[in-house]
Amino acid sequence: TMAKQMLSEVLEGAGDQTTKQDKINYLRENGSIPLQTILKGAYDDSVVWNLPEGKPPYQEDGAPKGYEMVSLHKQCKKFKHFVKGGVGDNMPAARREKMFIGILESLHSDEAELVLNMKEKTLMGKYNGITSALVAEAFPNLLVKPMANPRARVPKVKKTGTEESANVS
Repeated sequence: TMAKQMLSEVLEGAGDQTTKQDKINYLRENGSIPLQTILKGAYDDSVVWNLPEGKPPYQEDGAPKGYEMVSLHKQCKKFKHFVKGGVGDNMPAARREKMFIGILESLHSDEAELVLNMKEKTLMGKYNGITSALVAEAFPNLLVKPMANPRARVPKVKKTGTEESANVS
């Protein structure tokens, strides 16, 4: 049997679809529990991660796609340990963080990056058009408190007092 698509590949595939409805259909067709877990973790403001901010130090797995030790499909079950108000609350912080780093080290680097984007709530904008609003439409019962879609990032212009500063090369 063919290896399951990596979740990062599913999101890339969804982002590659042209219309909003195509993106929604693609997510639904590939809408595994692990994929929904990632999207909920990234886009649901009711999910608060009980982990330090930022990227922890971890050894990236250099294995090519398909050869990594485990897939994110399997590791998603462990995420419950990292959510505030969940089973991991009783775990010492150092042990929880070590477990999280272990997951990152076991994954393909694309998947590890996806997990970090989920934890940091920075998934919005990584995959073309895959926003919290789109996810809420694709999976109506998934998000309890959908994260607000940020406005398109406008390039910041430094104010130096002269008008010429707006002409950013």
